[in-house]
Amino acid sequence: MSDGVWKGVGHDAIAGLAQATQGTELILAVRQLQVEHNHGQLPDDFSIIVVQ
Repeated sequence: MSDGVWKGVGHDAIAGLAQATQGTELILAVRQLQVEHNHGQLPDDFSIIVVQ
C-alpha cells in the first residue's frame, strides 16, 4: 500500500478493517475511509494490493 493510504487513515483503522474484511471488500472499505477522511477525495498516490 502506498504511504498516502496509511498516512490518511492510520494503521489502526486499516488493521481493524483487515480483521473484518478481505479481498476486494477490504480495498473498497479502505478506499471509502480514505475518501471520508480526505474531504471526499483520494490522495494522488492511493494504491493497495491484497495478498491472501
